[in-house]
Amino acid sequence: MSLRLLLMLLLLSLTVISDIAFANESVQQTVSKNAELIESYYSAGSDSLPNEKVIALAQKVIRNRRLYHGDIIAKTYVLLADVAINKGDMEQARQFSLDGLRVISLDRKTRMQLLLKVALANYSQGQFEQVKIRADEVLELATEDEINFRLQALGYRAVYFALTSEYESAVAELELINRITRRFQQHSDHIEILEILATAYHYLEDYETAVSLQLKVLKLRFELELLQKLGNTYYALASAYWKMGKLDDAYNAYWEAKVEAEKVNAPIRLAYAELGLGQVLFDQQNPIESQERLKKAESIFNGQNLTKPYLTSLIMLAKVSFELSEDDYVNDLLTRAKHVSQHMELTSDQIELYRLLSQMYASKEQFELAWQYQKQYIEESDKHRASVNQYRFTKEANQGPQQAQARRIALDIADKSELEAQYTQRYKKKNQLIASLSVITVLLCSALATLLLMRRRDRHSLAYKEFENPKDTLASSTKTKQMYQTAFKKARRYEYPICVAYIKVTNWRDLLFRTNRKGLDEAKRSIATVVNEYIEEFDLAGELNTSEYLLIFPHQTLDEVNVKIKALTEALRVRFFANLGDFVVYFNYAVDSPSIQDIEPYIFLSRLTDSVKEDEQQQP
Repeated sequence: MSLRLLLMLLLLSLTVISDIAFANESVQQTVSKNAELIESYYSAGSDSLPNEKVIALAQKVIRNRRLYHGDIIAKTYVLLADVAINKGDMEQARQFSLDGLRVISLDRKTRMQLLLKVALANYSQGQFEQVKIRADEVLELATEDEINFRLQALGYRAVYFALTSEYESAVAELELINRITRRFQQHSDHIEILEILATAYHYLEDYETAVSLQLKVLKLRFELELLQKLGNTYYALASAYWKMGKLDDAYNAYWEAKVEAEKVNAPIRLAYAELGLGQVLFDQQNPIESQERLKKAESIFNGQNLTKPYLTSLIMLAKVSFELSEDDYVNDLLTRAKHVSQHMELTSDQIELYRLLSQMYASKEQFELAWQYQKQYIEESDKHRASVNQYRFTKEANQGPQQAQARRIALDIADKSELEAQYTQRYKKKNQLIASLSVITVLLCSALATLLLMRRRDRHSLAYKEFENPKDTLASSTKTKQMYQTAFKKARRYEYPICVAYIKVTNWRDLLFRTNRKGLDEAKRSIATVVNEYIEEFDLAGELNTSEYLLIFPHQTLDEVNVKIKALTEALRVRFFANLGDFVVYFNYAVDSPSIQDIEPYIFLSRLTDSVKEDEQQQP
C-alpha cells in the first residue's frame, strides 16, 4: 500500500514539474517574441510607428518587467515617448522618458535618446535651463562618430544661448553645427536641428526667420518623403503666420495640420489645430465658426486631461461667446477656467483670464472681486512683460552683428540641408530609374523571345486552323462589325449586289430566366452550329450583340437569300436544345439589300434592325 502511494506521489510530482517546465518554456517564447518586436519597432524609427500596437506591446512588457532585460525596458520607454510625441502629448513624453532614464540599462544610445526626448519636452514647455542640462549630458555621452546625437545636443545649446542673449556662444555652437554638416554631408538633411532652430526663433519673436526655417523643413519632408510628422510642421508654420498677422496663411496651415492629425489619428494634435483655427477665425471676425472650432478643441483637451491647453481653449471660448452675447455660457466657462487655473502658473496669453473674470464680476455688481481680478491682471501683465525680454529680439538687438550672424548661419544650414536633400532625391530617383530600365529591358527581351516562339508555333498550326475552324462558334461582335463594314464598302466600290440578314432571338429574356450560364453557352453553340451549316463558303456570319446575329451574302440576290434565311430560321426553330428541355427558342429576322442611296453602312443596318424591333412591338 505504501509503495503504491509512493508511486502515485512520484507520478504527480513528475506531472507538476512537466507542467511548470512547459509553462516556463511558453513564457520564455512570449518574452523572446515581445523583445524582438520591441527591437524591430525601435530600429524602424519614430516616423513609422503603429501607435496602438506599440502601446499594447509596451503594456505587456512593462507589466512583466522583471522578465525582461533592462535594455528592452529602456527601449520600450523610448517607444512610448515617441508615441506620446506623435500624439502631441509632450508632458506624457517627458514622463515616459524620465521613467526610462531610471531603468538600469547598459545601452548608451538608448540613454541619449531618452535624454533628447526629455530635452524636447522641456523645450516645448519653455523650460530652457533643463534643455541645456540634458543637452550637456548627451554631449558627455556621445562619441565623435555619433553625429546625430551631437548635432541635436548642439542645436539645443545654441537655442539656449540665443534665448538667454548669449549670442557669442550661440554663434559658436551654430558654426560648429555648420562645420559638422559640411564634413558629414549625410547628416545635412537633419530635420530635427532645423525644427529646433525654427522654434527658437519663434520664441525670440523673429517670426519671419521661423517661417523661413519651417518652410525649409516642410520642403525637406516632402522631398525625403518623411510625412509622418508633417502635421507638426504645418502647426508650427501656422503659429508663426498667426503671430505675424498673416491670417489667411495661418488658417490654411492650421487646416493642413488638422487634416494630417486626422490621417494619423492623433486627437491631441487635432485639438491644437482646432484651437488654432478658432483663434484665427476670431481674429478674422468670424465668431460663430470660431466658437464651433473652439468647442471641439475644448472637448478633446478635457477628454485627454491636458490642463494647460484646456484652460487656453476655455479662455478663448469665453472671449468668443462674450462677442456673441451668450452671458450665461460665458459665466459657466469662466467659472470652469477659474477652477482649472488654481495652483497653476498662467502663461502670458492665459493671464487674460483675470481681465475676463473682472468683467464678469463687474457685470454681477460684485465690484470688490472685480477690482481684485483687475489688479491681479495688471500685476501679472507687468511681470510677464519684464520677464520675456530675455527671450525676445528687440528692434535694437536685431541690428546687432552677432544676432544677424546667428540668423545667417541658421539659414545657411537650412539651405544646405535643402540642397543636399535635392541631391539625395535626384540620386535616389536616378537609381530607381536605372533599376526600372533594367527590369523593363529584361522583360522586353523575355517578351520578344516569347513572341518569337509563339510566332513559330503559330506558323506550324496556321494551315490546320484554317481548315479546322470550330463549327460551334461565330465571329465576335467587334469582328462582325468590321466584316460588315468592309463587305458593304467593297460591294459599293465594285458595284456588285450584296444582301444583309439580321436575326434576333425574340424570347432571350425568358431564356435568361430559365437557364444558367452553362445553358446559355450551350444554346449559343447550338445556334452557331446551325448557322455554320446553312451558310456557304463565301457567306459571312457573326454575333452583332447578345441574342442578335448578322449574316452577309455577297454576289447574291434578295430572292436567293430569302430562301436561305427561311430555311435557316426554320432549322433554328425546330432545333432541340439539350439543356432547355421543352423550351422553344423563337427567332425574328429581316433581309434587305442596300440601294444606290445607301452610302453609310450603319444607317442601313440601323434601318434593318429597327424593322425587326417594330415587328416585335406589334406582336401581342
